[in-house]
This record gives sequence, structure tokens and C-alpha cells, in this order.
Amino acid sequence: MRELPDTEKREHVPHGATTITTNNSKEKTVVAGSAFPVLIEVRWLSDHPSLSRGDDDGASVLRHCCAISCASSRFARPVAWVFRSRRSSPKPIPFAGNVHQLPKTDFFKTYSSWAKVYGPIVYFYVFGRNFIVLTDLDMVHDLLSKRSAHYSTRPRMVMAAELVNRGQNSVVFQKYGQRLRDVRRIINSWVGKNVVESSFPTVTQFNRKMLRSLLESPADFHAHVKFKFGSLVFKLTYGIDVQSIYDPYIALTEEMNRRTSMAIAPGRWLCDSFPILAKIPSWMPWAHFRRWANESREIIQEAIRAPFEATRTSVLRGEDSPSWLAKSLLDAEVDLSVPGVREDLWTAAAGMYNAAIDTSSTAMHAFFLLMVHHPEVQEKAQRELDAVIGNDRLPIIEDRDSLPYIDNIVKELLRFSAVVPMVPHSNEEDDVYNGFFIPKGSWVIANLWGILHDPRLYRDPENFIPERFEDMKDYPAEPDLTLAAFGFGRRACPGIHFGLAALFIDIASILSVFDIRPAKDGNGRDILPPIEFIDGNIRTMLPFDCVVTPRSEKKAELVRQSLNE
Repeated sequence: MRELPDTEKREHVPHGATTITTNNSKEKTVVAGSAFPVLIEVRWLSDHPSLSRGDDDGASVLRHCCAISCASSRFARPVAWVFRSRRSSPKPIPFAGNVHQLPKTDFFKTYSSWAKVYGPIVYFYVFGRNFIVLTDLDMVHDLLSKRSAHYSTRPRMVMAAELVNRGQNSVVFQKYGQRLRDVRRIINSWVGKNVVESSFPTVTQFNRKMLRSLLESPADFHAHVKFKFGSLVFKLTYGIDVQSIYDPYIALTEEMNRRTSMAIAPGRWLCDSFPILAKIPSWMPWAHFRRWANESREIIQEAIRAPFEATRTSVLRGEDSPSWLAKSLLDAEVDLSVPGVREDLWTAAAGMYNAAIDTSSTAMHAFFLLMVHHPEVQEKAQRELDAVIGNDRLPIIEDRDSLPYIDNIVKELLRFSAVVPMVPHSNEEDDVYNGFFIPKGSWVIANLWGILHDPRLYRDPENFIPERFEDMKDYPAEPDLTLAAFGFGRRACPGIHFGLAALFIDIASILSVFDIRPAKDGNGRDILPPIEFIDGNIRTMLPFDCVVTPRSEKKAELVRQSLNE
């Protein structure tokens, strides 16, 4: 721990702290936990003769320090903060910690408000679980990227990762280790930067299908967008053609996602705070959470296994359609009889659908709402599209470099909506950062929403302004943190290049062909739906209506013709 300057000594002892002092002027600060997780500051003389080897008085002081730490139970994990000019955490209550201060929704906004009071690194605890929230980009990169060797695992999630088994069959929940590295290697072979272009023709084909659906039933834009991403990923991953949003594969996968979301809901499951409850037999009358977990475990496993086995059977019969999974199964080096290989492949495949639905389709729903509120953005984008693309063709992914304003819309969409507002990691060993001790197994959370809405980085961050990424007369370009929206360090989403390409072609094509306007009320007045999100680990939009109409008959005809090409 660092030595405090003389001006800091004795002035910043936290509420409820205990100070132990010897009679020498030189002091150092050490922090240990009490019997309850109240922060205790212990001071002693580094050069006091009583601390020399073999001195009983010095040993008694050290034993006192050790006793304080050892007295801590699971609900009093030694948590050390070297205090500066103010406390670095909201005031807890014994045993429960800060549970009384946590909101029911929009956790990330509360964390951002705490950052303004306590600084960009905030500590709190809930029933013995330690949480460290980072609302500063440099700190996030320091820990999650530069120290990724120690911060790449996930915190313990008893319900989701253990009882429901997502820790074994989901790239999102797996602990960091060789198995996760193997799964990520498979995904990189499918959508990595060097191979992603091979999927562009299929991405474009499904984009055109979505445009046709928007022509035929524009009021169902929400379903069309979601189905487009789901059907695209099933085709690319498994070679399976799903016919509608009600397809059995889609329905089963949606149920998997729904149950996974329930399993990770903050505060929903007592076993997450008291892991001993996970040992309760499911047959006990009040162990409904165990029965729900067992049922969810089976449903999720079937959702993962069914499309995998369908593709494997097609490959064995020589009837398979080209797909990422089929390519891997046909690889001479892939042997399904080797323990773990089959599981790695179906985990990688299932992860592709989750990524597409969780981030890309949710971002596109936010795009429609933001266009309703910002017709000036639409008009500027359409002027760029008309100048570059013209009226005789539809945009393609290769147009991206020629359409910088469309690219800025993608960047601002990901910044503004912050679809994944918080990114939880965990440390595999005790660590000290900037004078703060971070205990092993802590929840180390990157408050991505807070960073992307930080007024120190972005002027007027609560407004949707694609121009913020351009050098302007009065303002320099603001930071492009698009990559941050896909995670950090060794857990960053490996499908980032695929996801950005898919978002670009959808936004460019929709704005090229359609106008997006507010719905009207009975008196012909615009209905501007509020820009509100449903709180959760993935921020989805509240349902809303809008009017989607072709800009011209010629544009509509381009869509119809594109399906015959």
C-alpha cells in the first residue's frame, strides 16, 4: 500500500473506523475488514522497535491486525480502501451492506451518480459480495484490458452459471480458461476480421428480405428486424432456413434467452447471495427455485443441442447446406469423440444467435425510434446516400467508406443506446489498483453507460448527435468508443466486425429506401413515443409505433428486383 502524505494522516479516517497508533511520528496505512464489513483503518509504525523480529509487543500488534481480518466471515470479506480526500463508497449497513441503496431499475444511472460523489471507482457490497464499479474509460482499460490476465473471468452467478448450467454452455458465462479460449477460437474462425467478408453476400441477401417485409407490412417493423437477425444467424451458423418468427428453432432459442435473462435478474434469486441454498434438494416443498432451475437447464440444453444435431446429421448424410458449423464439422482435425469438442462447437454456435438478438436487433429497434425523433438526421443521411448511391441501386457493405455520415449514425446509435450498459468481470486474485485493494472474486463492473454518457467526453450526451464524431469549427471530434460497446480485453465480443457490418447495411438500406415518421393520433397530430428502455442486462425498447413508407416507387421497385438477383 502507498504511504500517505503527512497532510493526509488522521484526517480521513472513515466512519466507524478504528485507529491503532504507536508513539512514533512515522505511520503507514493498512486497511482490514471488521466482523461486519465496516472499513477499519489500522496505523502502525514501520520502524518502531517493537515491530522488529522476535519482539512480543510488536507481534501482538500484528496478531491484532490478523485477528481483525480473520474475524471476517463470508459477510465480512476484508475489503481495503486507502482513503483519499473522501470516502469511496456509499455508507453500508451491517450484514446487508448497500442493498438498501440499490434501485430496482437503471442500476447504471445510480452508479453514475455515485461516481460523481465518490469518484470514478466506487466500492459497495451486498450480503458479502464485493462490487467495484468503474466509470472511467482509462481505469476500465487498465484493469480489463491491460490486466486482462487477472480480470477476464466472470463473477460467480449461482443461479445462471451453476444451477441453470450457463457457465458450461454459454460463451458469456463461462469462466476464463482453456475451454473459453477454444470456443472463442472457433467463433473467430467464423466471424473474425480476416474471414468476415465471406459472409457479406448472405448478410446482404437477408437484408433485402427484410426490406421486402418492410414494404409488405411496415407496421410490423419490430418483428421483421428481429426475424432478420435470427434467421440470418441460423442460416450462417447451422445452414438452417427458418421460415418465420414462429419457427420451432426460433421459439426454442427465444425461450432459452428468456430463461437466461430471468436467471441473471439482479436480486431475483436468494441463492446468488447465499450459495449454500443451492445445495437444497429440489424435492423439498419450498425449493421451487431448484425445480425452476432444473426445468430451465433442460430447455436450454435442448435449444443448444437441437440445431447442432440437425446440422451434424445433414453433414453425415451429405445433405448439408454451407454453414459455419458444417465447415467445422468437416474439418479433418475435428473429432467429436474427443471429450469437450462437441460441447465447444455447440457452445460457439449457440453464442452466435444470442449475440445477434441481444445487441444487433435491439440496437436496430432503437434506431427506428431515434429516427422518429430526429428527421433532420434522416434527411442528412438520405442526401449523402443519394449523392453516393443514386437512385439506381441499393447500398452494399462495400459502400461503407464512402458513407461517413451513415457510419457516424452507427457509432452514435451504439453510444447513445448502450445496449449492454454494464460489463461484469471478476479478478482471479487479490489486486491493488491506484491504492485500492480489490479482493479476489469481486464483481468488477465497467459502467459502460456512464462512460458513454460522460459529459467530460461528450457534449450534450443525452442527445442523439451523429455529427459529434466529425471535426467541426467550434468543436473537435469526440472520442469514438464503438469498440467499447462490444466489451473489453480477452472477453471482447469476437463478432464485432460482423455485427458492425450488419448494422451498417441495415441502416444504410432502410434510410435509402424508406422514410420513418411518427404515427398520427385521431386528429392527425404526431405521436412522439418517449425514448425509454426496458431495464435489464440488455436494454430493450418499450413498444412503440411509427410509420415506415417508401421514399418513392422507384426505391420500392429496387427492393422487389433485388430479390431476383
